[in-house]
Amino acid sequence: MLKHPALRSLGKIWRLLDRGDRWQLIGLGLLMLISSLWEALGVGLVLPFIAVVEKPERLNALLFWREVPLTTAEQSQWLLILSAALGLLYVGKNLFIALSTYLQLEFLNSKYRKFSSLLLQSYLYKPYTFHLQNNTAKLIQNVNTEINNVFNLYLLPLLVIFSESLIVFAIFSVIIWSNPLISILVIALISTLSLLFFQAFRHKLKEVGQRRIDYAQKSIQSISESLGGIKEAKVLGREQQFLKTYAENMIEDRKANLILQFVQQLPRAYFETLAVLTIILIVILNLLQRGNVAQVLPLISLFAAAAFRLLPSATRLTNNLNYVIYYSASVDLLYDDLLEARMLQAPSTSAAAAAPIFQDRLELIDLHYTYPNAPRPALCGVSLTIKQGEMVGFVGASGAGKTTIVDLILGLLEPSQGDIRVDGESIYHNLPQWQRQIGYIPQTIYLSDDTLRHNIAFGLPAEAIDETALWAAVEAAQLATFVHTLPKGLDTVVGERGVRLSGGQRQRIGIARALYHNPSVLIMDEATAALDNQTEAGVMDAIQALSGAKTIIMIAHRLSTVMACDRLYLMANGQVAAVGSYQELLQNSPDFRAMAQGYAGAN
Repeated sequence: MLKHPALRSLGKIWRLLDRGDRWQLIGLGLLMLISSLWEALGVGLVLPFIAVVEKPERLNALLFWREVPLTTAEQSQWLLILSAALGLLYVGKNLFIALSTYLQLEFLNSKYRKFSSLLLQSYLYKPYTFHLQNNTAKLIQNVNTEINNVFNLYLLPLLVIFSESLIVFAIFSVIIWSNPLISILVIALISTLSLLFFQAFRHKLKEVGQRRIDYAQKSIQSISESLGGIKEAKVLGREQQFLKTYAENMIEDRKANLILQFVQQLPRAYFETLAVLTIILIVILNLLQRGNVAQVLPLISLFAAAAFRLLPSATRLTNNLNYVIYYSASVDLLYDDLLEARMLQAPSTSAAAAAPIFQDRLELIDLHYTYPNAPRPALCGVSLTIKQGEMVGFVGASGAGKTTIVDLILGLLEPSQGDIRVDGESIYHNLPQWQRQIGYIPQTIYLSDDTLRHNIAFGLPAEAIDETALWAAVEAAQLATFVHTLPKGLDTVVGERGVRLSGGQRQRIGIARALYHNPSVLIMDEATAALDNQTEAGVMDAIQALSGAKTIIMIAHRLSTVMACDRLYLMANGQVAAVGSYQELLQNSPDFRAMAQGYAGAN
């Protein structure tokens, strides 16, 4: 059972890998084993090679099949052959290790690509409530940074530890074979001192590893908030406050990283000193044991060669153990998300091509909904029917339940009780198909720093864009005149968040986007709230031109937006307080009448 937290994280990664990934990992382990044997062979041949160089006549013992001793000239030839063979062995060893290293890195990077995509897919297909409860900066950090830490700064160091441990074990075996007593004493001393060094920093690294995650996420969040709200930040003069918040989080993040960087610099000097002292100790022990330096020179050469190879191994072992402890927090953070992502099957998109399913009526039947951790319901027993081709509006004070109703109709939320039916069938029997029949226009249109074409055909690659559908949407949104004034037409780049466009132009792009896939239902969520009266009138002309051909559902605070609706629903405290046309509500609903009078007074 894996008791150490860092090793428990390894068990989590093993469970995340599929059968093919595991076999690849086992194959890499075999390559590392072969590499370690090559390393041990390279070090083990040093002793006999030096012995032969010191006394060439020892070649006669190696060439046991020869009956006649080697001449001096033949000894020189054989020394050249052995030197070349040893050189080729080292070249071959290092080429093999280079290949093994490349395969390790390719494996890790392929897993990073795979799980990063799976994690993003998992987040994209999570319920809408998940995104209401999680900060975007945290999710970006997970997909972009923490997943890299899992594979390249946790699993890669584990592979290095495995590889270097095999090498150390193999080399230790060689030097134990050469002189068991002294070697065991030296190895015991080195192992004890190395373990003490490792234990000195283990708990601190685990702690600062978790701290790094927390402050890195806060740093990204402060960047996102400051740049996302740059207009307000400039007007309010809050640049320094945002900068201060970012700096405070980044200082803590860098403090955590500084501890890791400092600890990473210590092993080289520590083990270098240990290696020199070890060789001195070996010399002293051998002198006490044999009393003749010449006799122990080959053994000292072997230990020196072993130390030369073990020094970088010891440094890498310690540094990578530090990485494993430090970044095990990333594994713990993402494990549940990655496990869920691995099991996720993306919803089929084939329903997008299905025939429209809304031909008669949309029914909301006794809908109840309570947001997670909310003290009271957002909707209580809402029932209503919308006929195909109608234009209806939801009005009421903030928090009355208007947006919740729309989010339920959109399929972003699922009711705690009740059902939504289209032509008598629950939308939840085939939610993707229902959602493909909806065009959604929010108050704030998200525009990427791309062309008009790609912003209207949102999320589609260039080769998948239907030009006929694109221009039909542009015409229906009354955007064509504006597009024709642009030198590059639909290939004009709009700037990040559409900064080069007016408010009305941005909303018309939103309408065109909603209409691109020819939906049956058009939902406007405060779509004109930020526009001036004249611009709003122009946008509403475009919407009203679609009345009859499309079923239009509106949320509005401005009553001018919903005057032309066939029917209005006045929401209050999560319930429908009154229903009727604009004029009917003016006559029959005191609350609506007060709202209309307040709106008239404000204008």
